[in-house]
Amino acid sequence: MTAAAKPVVFGAPYSVYVRAVRLALEEKAVDYELVPVDIFAPSGVPPEHKVRHPFGKIPAFEHAGFRLYEASAITRYVDEAFPGPRLQPDDPLGRARGTESSNPSPSSGESNANLISSAATVFLAISRHLTDE
Repeated sequence: MTAAAKPVVFGAPYSVYVRAVRLALEEKAVDYELVPVDIFAPSGVPPEHKVRHPFGKIPAFEHAGFRLYEASAITRYVDEAFPGPRLQPDDPLGRARGTESSNPSPSSGESNANLISSAATVFLAISRHLTDE
């Protein structure tokens, strides 16, 4: 797999989850394509999108023939697959804490917290990077 292939993000520009993925790509200075997908269209989720995301949600992602869905998985892949500033801590303890905070148990009552935490992780990485300059 080559980092030279242009990644494609499938989703709506207004989505916080799509924004988290786009922020990670921007922070890594990766040229990417955003393909708009309207999962709220009157006709429903486009059939071709259900192939990309089995639950019909956004975002979905493709890079050099490799497909992913869910913002947390995509942002982690972007961080590890492309050069640029790290978006996750280098040390295992820091990564574990980041994973812990971004994946609350279902009993916590925060059903969307894991993806929102992914966006927060990217924002924190960006602010940390800007503070270091």
